[in-house]
Amino acid sequence: MNRNIDTENRYRKYRKTNNSDLCVFCNPPNAQVIKELKYFRVLANEFPYDKWDYRQVEKHLMLVSKKHYVSLSEFSKKEKDEYTDTIIEYEKKGYNIYTRTNSNGSKSVGHVHTHLIKTNSNEFIALTYQKEPYISKATYAS
Repeated sequence: MNRNIDTENRYRKYRKTNNSDLCVFCNPPNAQVIKELKYFRVLANEFPYDKWDYRQVEKHLMLVSKKHYVSLSEFSKKEKDEYTDTIIEYEKKGYNIYTRTNSNGSKSVGHVHTHLIKTNSNEFIALTYQKEPYISKATYAS
């Protein structure tokens, strides 16, 4: 997974300047909200990935619980049902599903969230890494 350099720079700046103890997923800006459910929201990712699984990302959304949880194991039965139904709905639309555990060091927000990533499945991208893995040059191959 990679972000383009402009998005990565915005993300780094945000991480350095966001000293708030308030969770960004507990009260997301209305502009980010794509869909409201009973227990969850589907949000547009403010810092979307540009590449995923060697494909160009077309859309990067996130499924976020309305309550502040740090693990999927905290969901009630009704929340688990809505979560699973929503995952299935987006999977049928061609989205990849990705969730990090709370112990994953690269997870930047403790609030449990699942990435919903739609790629261009016909466009393979060969990545040539520079300095760090998330900054890359992409060459497109058929």
